[in-house]
Amino acid sequence: MTARVRRPVRPGHATEAPAQAEIIAACRARGWRVQRVVAGKARGGKVRMAEDGHPDVAVFPGSGVVAFLEVKSSSGEPSDAQLGWAARERPRGYVVEFVRTADEALAAVERAIRGAK
Repeated sequence: MTARVRRPVRPGHATEAPAQAEIIAACRARGWRVQRVVAGKARGGKVRMAEDGHPDVAVFPGSGVVAFLEVKSSSGEPSDAQLGWAARERPRGYVVEFVRTADEALAAVERAIRGAK
């Protein structure tokens, strides 16, 4: 088995991976189904599992509710593609939120649940 090689994080550039892991764990602890959308670079080019701008995480708390969460690091800002995806899907009734912490994510999903009632 070969070891996984990780790109080094640039100095002063935070990664969103720890926040994403915490958010997923917090949502699952509530009993919600969570799907992480995998995208990024792989050997030979970019891996596309969804269109550009698709949020990192989809949370399904039940009763037909879905909340899309784009996880940003403490210094990260949404890309134009991410802003465009949210702008297209919100008018269609989807909850799309940009979050940095598990508390923000849980609050976003709770708002989605309340909005569906």
